Amino acid sequence: MWLLLVPLKPRYMLLCIALLGFAAVIAGALRYPNQASLFAAPLAFFAFFAILGLRDFFQTRHAILRNYPITAHLRFLFEKIRPEMRQYFFEDDKTDCRFRGTSGPSCTNAPRAPSTSVRSAPNTMSTNRTMSGCTIRWPPSRRRGSRSALP
Repeated sequence: MWLLLVPLKPRYMLLCIALLGFAAVIAGALRYPNQASLFAAPLAFFAFFAILGLRDFFQTRHAILRNYPITAHLRFLFEKIRPEMRQYFFEDDKTDCRFRGTSGPSCTNAPRAPSTSVRSAPNTMSTNRTMSGCTIRWPPSRRRGSRSALP
């Protein structure tokens, strides 16, 4: 009953759900003793998380575990798999790419080549794009005698 004196805060929500689920499964098992085998899996599930949450709530070594019982374990799991997630889904911390105005993305960690802007005809749209230190003129020039892979 002492746990009810703790103000219900969102950070204790999973602990409360685990304790209420555990109590509900126990009540159901006592109400229907002939079907006790149906309550074995939910009882184990809620008992595991209730014990884990209470252990986190009462320990004094880790502030994160004490303030966010059960939820903090998800944080620690994500910290553990962070390198794998960053490898496939996110950009590296050391890569600092920014988009600057109309010149396109420019990475500051690569050496930069001097910009070679070419005068274009008034009706032709021409932009310089800088990526990884290289300057690419787009669209490619259509000079006489030059064969371009792009149409």
